Amino acid sequence: GSGLSAPIGMAKALEAQGDQRKALGMLGDSTFFHSGINSLIDVVHSKANVISCILDNSITAMTGHQENAGTAIDLMGYEVPAIDLVELVRATGIGDDRISIVDPLDLEAMQKALDDALAVEGPYVIITKSPCALIKDVIKARGSKRCEIDAEKCRGCKACTRIACPSLAFKDKKAYIADPANCTGCGLCQQMCKFDAISKVGE
Repeated sequence: GSGLSAPIGMAKALEAQGDQRKALGMLGDSTFFHSGINSLIDVVHSKANVISCILDNSITAMTGHQENAGTAIDLMGYEVPAIDLVELVRATGIGDDRISIVDPLDLEAMQKALDDALAVEGPYVIITKSPCALIKDVIKARGSKRCEIDAEKCRGCKACTRIACPSLAFKDKKAYIADPANCTGCGLCQQMCKFDAISKVGE
């Protein structure tokens, strides 16, 4: 849970030296259920100038895709009540005006959430909700969807590389999908491109 607790100390240190910048911490949904909830309680209770970002990918991706308290199936495969992460966050006492729930694959919405968080003093929570691209059901639903780059339109500006996608590469000053099998068709590179050189293909 230190992804949310360490920023409390950082925020207090910044405040002590008159620095108005906010601290930002993040952790996944499984870690939040395991130990991060304690840290968020401390963020809210201490009125720390912290943006707490909870990355809800509906699985325990860090250690092998185990189920967690937010999923409707337990480790043995039995149906269980899924704990509502958003309601749990609200239970700490933070108001809805200080909670943003966004799709992290929507860069415009993500930027707005960060801008809203930076505009206020004190605690703010951003919950990003998008299932892990490696979950088997997500892979099946994705099918053959992937991104494709039109070399004629590509200007070689490298804006698409800012997302650090392992499927992207450059050759002869042009971007291309070097590993189509690993491209999930998320569209982040497409949103970064200002020249409409990237499109989604497949069913």
